[in-house]
Amino acid sequence: MQTKTGKITGKRQPNSRHCFICGMENPIGLHLHIYETAPGEVESTYIAPEHFQGYPGVLHGGIVAAIIDEISGRALMGSDPLNPRFMFTAKMEVKYRKMYPLASRLR
Repeated sequence: MQTKTGKITGKRQPNSRHCFICGMENPIGLHLHIYETAPGEVESTYIAPEHFQGYPGVLHGGIVAAIIDEISGRALMGSDPLNPRFMFTAKMEVKYRKMYPLASRLR
C-alpha cells in the first residue's frame, strides 16, 4: 500500500547482497526494496536508469521480465527472514502490452 507521498507501507522483505534485482552490493543491479503489504502481496517501486534501455527512452523488456520474476517469487516467499520459502521460476512467458518509458516510476 502506498501513502499519499508515494511511500510503500508494509514489512520490508530482506535483501540479499548480490542478487541482480535486490542485491544492495551488486554494482550493476537494480537495488529494489520489496515490501510485503499483505499476506501473499508485495510491492516495490523502481525508476530505471538510461543504461537499462532497449529502444531509445524505453526500458528493456528483459529488465521488465526480471522484475516480474522476482516480484512473483517474493509474493510467495513471505517476510520471515528466519523462515523464507525459496523457489525458482521453471517457465515464464511474458506478453508485453506496451513499452515502459525510462525515468518513469514503475510500481
